Amino acid sequence: MRITDLHLLTADLAGTEAFYGGQLQLPLLQRTPTAVGFRVGYSRLTFHAAPGPTRPFYHVAFAIAFGQVNAAQAWVAARAESLPYSATQAIADFPNWRARAFYFLDNNGTILECIGRVGGPAGPAEFEAATGLLGVHEIGLVLPDVPRDCEALASTYHVPFYARGPRLADFAALGDEDGLFIASAVGRGWLPTLRPAERHWLKVAFEQDGQPYELEL
Repeated sequence: MRITDLHLLTADLAGTEAFYGGQLQLPLLQRTPTAVGFRVGYSRLTFHAAPGPTRPFYHVAFAIAFGQVNAAQAWVAARAESLPYSATQAIADFPNWRARAFYFLDNNGTILECIGRVGGPAGPAEFEAATGLLGVHEIGLVLPDVPRDCEALASTYHVPFYARGPRLADFAALGDEDGLFIASAVGRGWLPTLRPAERHWLKVAFEQDGQPYELEL
């Protein structure tokens, strides 16, 4: 599965442009009075002004080269608020997923992740987000009933449950090494802060088995 287009809400459009376009230096694709969009590798990431007083936040992961994880973490830590995986680890090792990852916050409180997978591209020694972020790799889907809703997603969009798991009552992953939906129950804590998951509007366009799909929640 490949995520090609992701739409999220923001309570601070100007701050979001400053973070993604300024601090992370991502190419700007769109700016209107109500939206701002950026190029993230093979993906397009667009933020829309949130209605009312809500302050939406999400979980989003970007794919990076496995060989660039250390350099990427240092680059991002100099420009954004890092979220250590534990008291002794800035970078998480996920051997079951054959991956390493690190976390940081955007201006909205969204928990961002950069994940590099064993067997992926090596990448150059130096890292810059504009070229080093390969695309949107994961989007968190906060669902009322994770088992039931994931079965419906798998059936409707032909996205399989991720072979490396897990598949729990309040958490599951759908997709493959190229892209994942991370399904969470409302209130379950997102790594690494354990901030309870909240359900906010999003729209994602993706390709599965060569076919385009669009999901809106």
